[in-house]
Order: sequence, then C-alpha cells, then structure tokens
Amino acid sequence: KDTVLNCDINIKSKIKNIHTKGLPAFLLESELLKKISLQVGQDIVIDESSKKNIFLQTKSRVENFLQQEGFYGSEITISYTSYPQNRNIDILIDIKKGNFVRINNVVIMGDDLPNVSKFEKSYKRMCFSFSTILESFSKGFNCYSPELESNTTKSLVQELVNEGYIQANIRVSKYWLNND
Repeated sequence: KDTVLNCDINIKSKIKNIHTKGLPAFLLESELLKKISLQVGQDIVIDESSKKNIFLQTKSRVENFLQQEGFYGSEITISYTSYPQNRNIDILIDIKKGNFVRINNVVIMGDDLPNVSKFEKSYKRMCFSFSTILESFSKGFNCYSPELESNTTKSLVQELVNEGYIQANIRVSKYWLNND
C-alpha cells in the first residue's frame, strides 16, 4: 500500500496598512482600530475560510464600536489589496450610510404625573451627568447609547414608583441625525 500525505501550505501575509473610509467626523480612527482584532504588522493567512472569519469578526466589532458611539444603520464593507511581491496587504474598512441618534421625544404615561418636564429633561441632558460629561465632549456631544438610555429610564421609573406611581410607564422615541 502507498501512503499519500497531503499538505496545505498557506503563506502568511503581513498587514501593512489599515484604512477607514466614511468614518463619522466625530469618531477617531485610532479609537476604532483599537477595537478590532486586525493590527498593522500582524501576519494573517488570506484564504477563503480565514478571510471570511477574520473579516466577519472585524465587521462585527466595527458595528459594535459605532453603535456604542451612537451611530446606527451603517453598511460596513471590508476589503483588502494584496501585494504579492512582498506579501503585504492593505485593509480598507468602508463605512457607508448610518446616522447618529438623539432622544427626540419622551412620552410619560400615567394619570396626574408630577413634573413631567423634569423627566423629559433627564433624557435630553443624560449626557451631561457627572459620570458622562467628559465622555460626551470627546464624542462630539453625542453620547447616546442604549445602555445610557436604559439606565436613565430605569432610574426615572424607580423615581415614579417611589412617588407612588406604581403603574407608570416611560416610552422613548428617537430620531436620526443625518450624517451627510
């Protein structure tokens, strides 16, 4: 019997540059690049399987970063240019569309609620609490995040409950600021 040994040899390429295109003006490319798994100087294998996995993971991390910064609805494409003579590649993260979100309207439902304007102001000024003021300035005054909205809502619902409004409910609607 003959024994056959098959070996797949995958040549690694080195990431020479990572560029972004379409990143919103208030967001820093350096901050985005810290959040993704690809780094300049990293050796990677560019075959179909690993390319799909690496690029899907990177796309997911870019989407998460943008959403944490209050930027939703973007289309992200990751592509690369290969330079076979020196086995380097350049990666492009292309961000299209998308909008920043802000709190537009706050509806507080319930009978005879006290000081509704106080609750509305809490949402519109949630970026300017002591713990988020520096962060909001670094993001160009857009600190919206689902987590911050949720925390504000929970806090206000608890205030209503403490005041005896057990059935009170808060609904927040958002609007999108055009990025163009």
